[in-house]
Amino acid sequence: MDGSGSTILFVAVFAASAATAHFFILRNACVLENTCSSRGSSRTFSTVLALRGALLYGSGENVSIGALTQGYCGLGERFQLSITGQPACVVLWSFPDALDATIGNPDGATDHDVACGEWIESGSVSGATAAYRAFSDSDERATAVRRAEASQHAGARLSSSNMGKFRAACDRAVLGGSAALRAAGVLAYEHLVAEASIDAVSDEASVLAATGMLTSFYCDGPVLFGWELHANGFETSVRRGVPFGADALFSALALVGAPAALQAEAELANARVNELAWSSPATTTEQLAAVLMGGTGRDATNANVTSYAYTPELDGLLALLNTSIAQARAYLKGVASMCAFSLESLAMTPGYTTTARGAADWLRGANAQRPRATALGHLEPPDGAEPMFEVDGVAELNASTITISQLVGATDGDACLRFTRFLFPDEVDQLHFGLVVPPVLYKRMEAVVAQVRAGVAAVLRTNAAVRAALVDPDAVALDVEATRVRIPGAPRGSWAGSSRAIPRAALESGDGVFVMAARQARTLWRDRQDGLAHDALHPCEGPSPFSPLIANAYIYPAYLCSYFLLGMSWAPFADAAYDEASLVSRFGYIIAHELAHTSLNTPYQAAGKAALLARYPCDSSHDEAWADLLGVLGVLNTGLVNSSKLCQHVSQSWCARTPTGFDEAGCGGQSHPRANVRGDRLCQTLRDLGV
Repeated sequence: MDGSGSTILFVAVFAASAATAHFFILRNACVLENTCSSRGSSRTFSTVLALRGALLYGSGENVSIGALTQGYCGLGERFQLSITGQPACVVLWSFPDALDATIGNPDGATDHDVACGEWIESGSVSGATAAYRAFSDSDERATAVRRAEASQHAGARLSSSNMGKFRAACDRAVLGGSAALRAAGVLAYEHLVAEASIDAVSDEASVLAATGMLTSFYCDGPVLFGWELHANGFETSVRRGVPFGADALFSALALVGAPAALQAEAELANARVNELAWSSPATTTEQLAAVLMGGTGRDATNANVTSYAYTPELDGLLALLNTSIAQARAYLKGVASMCAFSLESLAMTPGYTTTARGAADWLRGANAQRPRATALGHLEPPDGAEPMFEVDGVAELNASTITISQLVGATDGDACLRFTRFLFPDEVDQLHFGLVVPPVLYKRMEAVVAQVRAGVAAVLRTNAAVRAALVDPDAVALDVEATRVRIPGAPRGSWAGSSRAIPRAALESGDGVFVMAARQARTLWRDRQDGLAHDALHPCEGPSPFSPLIANAYIYPAYLCSYFLLGMSWAPFADAAYDEASLVSRFGYIIAHELAHTSLNTPYQAAGKAALLARYPCDSSHDEAWADLLGVLGVLNTGLVNSSKLCQHVSQSWCARTPTGFDEAGCGGQSHPRANVRGDRLCQTLRDLGV
């Protein structure tokens, strides 16, 4: 570049710098004088007119407050501060009437057009799934709740509860550095070895007891215990444990400072267990009951076990015991060290050196094959799951057999905050409930549940068309009246809460964070296995298998238990400011729909069912269509809302933008009627019935 070019470049840069400086001088001056605002950005500002100026210089047009606050946002949204503190387009949920009249097309040809046709036409969606308006800000709301929850137990000054004390201990260990964390890990290993009495292992009975004790800390090992739903309620289910890979126990023991001889012996023992796993006699039910007793402390003869699976690793361990008690002890100590390593990995990445790599590699490989977990007892929703996805016994079993190591791998946010949430799911649910459901809304929810329960039962007893579709509608009416409704996190002992107290671990200030974690994990495991499963308690006494902040509601019809999750306990389905018609048409409709599923406890009458569901061509969605119809008839029976307005509420609840080629009316094997046609078909059916 020649000299003239350099001069031009210098002048341009100087001019740009001067302009930038002048911009900031003007911005700062007008912000200080309150004549402009730069909220959300240091590089933009807008003029703030005083009321007198607005009257003098305004256009004079009668512009609505909605239009003035919408900014560049889409229909049904407003420009306001988001959870990040930055201005963003946020969905505006209407109240006290939950119906948003601004997003519908009064002249629309279908019910969903009338309810939200303008909103559908004003935007598009990418991907292959429908984008429901009702769930469009669920993630942001859940994030806001978690942020508020985190502030309630953050820091040593807010550590009055077990959860706060644990988080403070974790913070101290992390601030103490890797040496402090390693020392805490060694304490956890020693605690597990002592609690399982591994050094005293000398025969089959002591091996089985030690294995059960380690399992009760949610440790990976040669056997796992979960639960299944059976006729009497929760019952224990035996699941296969895990095979440890080469160098896994060797490196885990190295991390806790175990002698080199023990490391080597544990590695040999693990190789022998894997070798003997599939060629040894199967563990008997009596032996498995003894393992369970080692964890619960109950009498093995009263073990409430429902189902058994192959436990080849436990078979191999018992076979190993016949040849070397010392190697059996070494194997169990390796299991304890892997559990301590997993706890340590929840608070830090323990410097995966050559000695640690075997344990880390095994853990990553094992987690790639297992369901993702968000806490002990809570799973992540399935990939691609739509809101209101099905929850079944398989999910309950998978959630109940989560181990500590399955929680390793999350990288977002504060490690100690994540660790705390992993181990204190009941307390976290309780805090989330308090943030989402204020007392006035909880009281109104109770009243609405009673009203729609009575409404659905009355329809079953009096509506001729409904009765003609069921073999025993009177039995179903009794089931509706007996079904419990649970909202996770609701106050214990209240109408929607568990009747059992939250389990509290006996923590000590000198424990170290990972011993605290082990104590809390065992307390939680015993609450589930010793409290729920052994005593065959009602399914409504247990936790939800998924994080309660997701948008879902589901029922176990045979057990007369329905769960309404917190992700459905805010707008547009519930809000303390809603009028009666809105609350019963949103929250009440969902509850009535779930109660209506108790119809699955009796067979359908084919002709009567076909007549009522003539508008629904997909057999795969008939159970859900039936619950929709019976549920809304129950809501109408309350007299709190008329048919026309209820149709608008339901249609607006399920309106969605759909991608090109999406077949709303088609039969793709889905269990629910799809997106926009869900409201259309329901409302058409009500009109067919003359309701």
